[in-house]
Amino acid sequence: MFGPTVGTSFTVGLDDDVPGVELLLDRLAEAPAAPGAPRSQPFTLTFLGPAGQHLPQRTYRLHHATLGELDVFLVPVGPQADGRHQYEAVFN
Repeated sequence: MFGPTVGTSFTVGLDDDVPGVELLLDRLAEAPAAPGAPRSQPFTLTFLGPAGQHLPQRTYRLHHATLGELDVFLVPVGPQADGRHQYEAVFN
């Protein structure tokens, strides 16, 4: 589902009075599935956000042109060398 959206933008809904923040889906990394696991293969999404704007760890509503709205728990990883903030979402 997320594979075709790597390199595209997602808008993070904050509050009704605050404009959304654009995050670029930078990477999708698949992890090996545990033998006999009842779920599908786990994976991690890595997003890049704008420099100077840090989002705290929590669940956000993400909007995407193709996927629609998704509630995703984002964890800040830290700033990149260029100042953009990196975030991860782990699905297991």
